[in-house]
Amino acid sequence: MASSELRTLDTRQQCREKLPIWFGSRSNHYHGLLEVMMNANDEMSTHPREDRPCSMYITLAPNKKMVSVRDFGRGIKLFDKHDGKEIREILFETLFAGTNFDNAESGKETTGTNGCGLTVLNNTSKTFRVESVSEDDYTFSMIKYVDGQAVEKECYKLTDKYPKDQWYVLCNHVGTTFTFELDESMYTQVEFNPQTIREMCNHLAGSSPDLIIFFMEATGEESDEWQTFAYSGIPSYFEQNCASSMSDQYEFEERTESEEIDGTTENNRMKLVWSIGTDPFQETFLNCTYLREGGTIYEGVVEGFRRVLDKYADKKVKITAADIELGLNFCCAVYTNNVEFANQTKFSTKKTSYKKHVAKYVSDNLEAFRLENAKVFDAVVKHFVEINNFNKKAADDIKQLKSKIQKKSKGGLSPKIEGLLDCNMRDSKLEDRMLIIDEGKSANHTLISSRDPLIMGCIGLRGRFINSFKTSAVNVFKNEEAMAIMAALGCGIELPEKERKRLKDVVSFDESNLRYSKVLLAADMDSFGRAIDLSLLCFFYKFYPTLCKQGRIYLVNSPRYIVFDKKENEYCAYNDAEKDAIVKKLGKDFGSVGIIKGLGELSKERFWNYVLSPEAREKTMVQVDWDVYKDDIENILEITMGERIDERKEFIMKNVVEAKKASL
Repeated sequence: MASSELRTLDTRQQCREKLPIWFGSRSNHYHGLLEVMMNANDEMSTHPREDRPCSMYITLAPNKKMVSVRDFGRGIKLFDKHDGKEIREILFETLFAGTNFDNAESGKETTGTNGCGLTVLNNTSKTFRVESVSEDDYTFSMIKYVDGQAVEKECYKLTDKYPKDQWYVLCNHVGTTFTFELDESMYTQVEFNPQTIREMCNHLAGSSPDLIIFFMEATGEESDEWQTFAYSGIPSYFEQNCASSMSDQYEFEERTESEEIDGTTENNRMKLVWSIGTDPFQETFLNCTYLREGGTIYEGVVEGFRRVLDKYADKKVKITAADIELGLNFCCAVYTNNVEFANQTKFSTKKTSYKKHVAKYVSDNLEAFRLENAKVFDAVVKHFVEINNFNKKAADDIKQLKSKIQKKSKGGLSPKIEGLLDCNMRDSKLEDRMLIIDEGKSANHTLISSRDPLIMGCIGLRGRFINSFKTSAVNVFKNEEAMAIMAALGCGIELPEKERKRLKDVVSFDESNLRYSKVLLAADMDSFGRAIDLSLLCFFYKFYPTLCKQGRIYLVNSPRYIVFDKKENEYCAYNDAEKDAIVKKLGKDFGSVGIIKGLGELSKERFWNYVLSPEAREKTMVQVDWDVYKDDIENILEITMGERIDERKEFIMKNVVEAKKASL
């Protein structure tokens, strides 16, 4: 190694160049907001004020890029000094600087421990502004950063502005407000989806019994309103958010387990609420942080239930973790003075002591529950025995599924898949190949005869495609057309998170085995065809999110009209506007207009000329830009493919009206 190759990163470079280390990835632009929210909650919960409740105000600006978080903690004297540095330098310009490094000794239960989040957020934001009023002497201080550099400062005593006898006015100012707008060069997306922020507020309020969160999606209109998130505790949160219970909800009394670890006492305070169901609602929290990827707390809950239920089930039945995961709703919160997450993103925890203590807490309480509620307990055991029988039957389906998905000839040559007509795999290149999924037998017949067999493979659907949004993976895998698509792609699948453990034997996604670089959805341009497109998009979003994000999924626009002049020359129009423009251009030479009702009505020549030829593909292949909708896609699919019927009607009517306006 040459000495000239050595390089040291300063703090700003560490934050910006190594952003994925701190926030998980450049696409996780919500993490900075989460850091501010959690820090505010830590401050208010560990230092509660008697003069007002623990509350937080979050405002999203009309541009959806700037967000502010206001807390009512003790406030910060930004320009006071500690060890020769101003407090604002320590908090916003220094990594690994904070007040929670000795939590194990002091007993504080906080989320933040490393003291990095605010510095990273400052250095990856376009603007970063902090205003604060201190509790002890009402000092107002403000610092504004632009591109990581302090450009504006202000500091004065509020008592110079308000008389001391107006103490209620002064008290209302105490606290801190963070306002920031992310740097577009640092993140793949800098706009915030209001619904995602609402979910963040809901999770934090649910695990923080004393916290009230107010959120406003500002539009600049007088109708702007604050939305409130507040719960009396985990039981209240569970009751209002779990919609799949098949029984009453039950709660175990809060309990603290203590353990000596490396010379310090670790106290783990635990609370659990549960019910039975078949569409599980399962959430775990660690010091008020929602663990969206689960971890050892989740595993502890599952193990605690499995241990007891297996003990009292029929000896011929062995209750498994997969049975518990499929049939149990629960919400479990752990509060500890020795918090440990899997990494800086705080999506999960891998600390084994959490699993041990939670499993014991659950099993002890479930044993007591059995004695006090014998009939209910017997019904719970019966519920999981039935799930165990279901899982045993499903296991055979999963074995068949595994072989089907992995079914691929050596060297990527054509496997025998019903409904698939492959392209020339031997002589074509991956980047040129496209799999065309079309609607109906007539369209498929025309497609087969008009395609370029070197690079175009095709699968013909038999009417509507399965709605996979609310259907279990196993049921989707029983659908022959879905299996044909999976086998044709050859790269395995990306299972939804909640089904990964139960289907752990199913081959995982491996992009190196991909057989087609593009997928073209070629349904008719009518409402029925668009419904098929939506079902297919939902299928790819659920099982192939990587291909979606890479822009490999395309919608195909087919012609709607053929315009003839008086000499019978024909002109293709893909919509009403193009048709009208052609008719206007022909003028006196205009002859007639033919309507194309579906792809099956196209001749071989027209199918090639107007849909599949290289020239036509520049117009007909519409790449689905998932980045534009990635924050809204779950909500859109929930409305269009889920069970929210009233919202679906409203969505359809709104978009039909807009479409009509656009066509006029």
